[in-house]
Amino acid sequence: MKLNFKIVSAILFCSLFAAKSLSAQYQFVADEKGRVLTDKRYENVEGSAYLFPDWKTGEVITNEKKLVQNLSLKYDQVTDNLLFQANGASYEFIPKVASFIIKSGGISRKFIYLTQETGASAKGYFEVLVDGKFQLFKKTKKTVLEAKGYNSANVNKVIDENKKYYYAENGKFKELKINKKAIENTFAAYKPEIDAYLAANKSLKDEADVISFFQFLNR
Repeated sequence: MKLNFKIVSAILFCSLFAAKSLSAQYQFVADEKGRVLTDKRYENVEGSAYLFPDWKTGEVITNEKKLVQNLSLKYDQVTDNLLFQANGASYEFIPKVASFIIKSGGISRKFIYLTQETGASAKGYFEVLVDGKFQLFKKTKKTVLEAKGYNSANVNKVIDENKKYYYAENGKFKELKINKKAIENTFAAYKPEIDAYLAANKSLKDEADVISFFQFLNR
């Protein structure tokens, strides 16, 4: 059962006053039983389930293409849900927003919601690392792993992080391995550009290198 929308609206009125363009189709609900979300789900877990462990200022674009700014946001990368804070309580955006930006330390990180219908391999929020003709995306999936220590009855919980990278080609997303050989094979048609990039940069072995390469292609 979801929280009654009128009750939620009253709770969120003050916080949402500056964000009044938010569509009425959005509800800020907790779980399927209507409880307010808390971090108790991740108590006694080593590591953070979130993009950032604390709340950050950000903005969203709704499915109706409306921009809502100055929100307090948190992105749960275990459940792939965007959280909104109001009056000290946490709520989820339902349905998913079209995109959002979270700001931290002067850096803005943008995420868009994609589905198989839009060309993605799976639905969810993807981080936009490079935009333009050549687009580069990252999907970070976190899971909570449980394991018992040697000769111990105690169960240890730890956050495990898995990152995958994708590029858009003809409206379809394809996975991209982050290494020189894979990129040379993937972009074989752009060998002169790859050679020019490597002549100046010498490396294609990590995320920063590939971001720089895609920016080079988009010049």
